[in-house]
Amino acid sequence: MDASYGTLLKPYMPLGKIAGSLAIGDTVSFSANLIGNVLSTDDDMVLHPQVVAQFTKLSKIDDPAAAR
Repeated sequence: MDASYGTLLKPYMPLGKIAGSLAIGDTVSFSANLIGNVLSTDDDMVLHPQVVAQFTKLSKIDDPAAAR
């Protein structure tokens, strides 16, 4: 699917470099364009969401409390 959507973050791209520097549990801010999704039951959408998005901005929030 990525050939038509261009959604993968490659490591040499600016967003890929940011994503590669993140650790599990880091708080981030992002913007993205929603390209598609699969609608299903409420429970399934919470437990197994299927969303295709193209990120346009991504940044780590160093102090999550200050961002609120």
